[in-house]
Parts: sequence; C-alpha cells; structure tokens
Amino acid sequence: MNTNSPTLEEITEAIVELPEEAWPELASYIEKLQNQASEKPAKETKKKKKKFKGIDFLHAIAGMGASEEGDTAERDEEILMNEIDPIRGWTLNPSKEQ
Repeated sequence: MNTNSPTLEEITEAIVELPEEAWPELASYIEKLQNQASEKPAKETKKKKKKFKGIDFLHAIAGMGASEEGDTAERDEEILMNEIDPIRGWTLNPSKEQ
C-alpha cells in the first residue's frame, strides 16, 4: 500500500487483510481520527478570534455604550428612573400590577 496517499481501494484491501483481533483497535483509531477531524474546525475558529490586551481592549470596546438615542452613560439616571418603580422598587415587569 502506498503510504503517502493511499486510495480507498488500497485502504479497503488492507482492512480486509487484517485479522479480526485487530478490528477493535482499528475501530478505536478510526473514532479517534473522526474526533480530531470534527475538533479541527472549532480550533481554527478559536485561532481567528483576536485577543485584545491593554489599550487595544479599550479601543475595541469604545463606543459600545453609544446608541441612536445617545450615550448610555450620559442617560443612566433617565434609564434607571424608567426601570425603577418609586413605590415597589426594581421589578422584572414594571408594567404589570402586583
């Protein structure tokens, strides 16, 4: 069998020639190869994610608090006034009567 790039036919012939005692080991090896193949795309996506450190991180998150309605940090008191009921306090559903 050509070990550089064996054909499916060569691999099949090699499997057929194996004694039955070797089948569990072969099945285990095939399962290992399948697991490695399925994990490979996940590892590649992890590598593509850029990790930010220090000032790069701050630049990456800059502007996240801004929206069409303006900067969230500047409107925090207004937002909290709408979220907190003066009598009942903070509720999950402020529109529902308790």
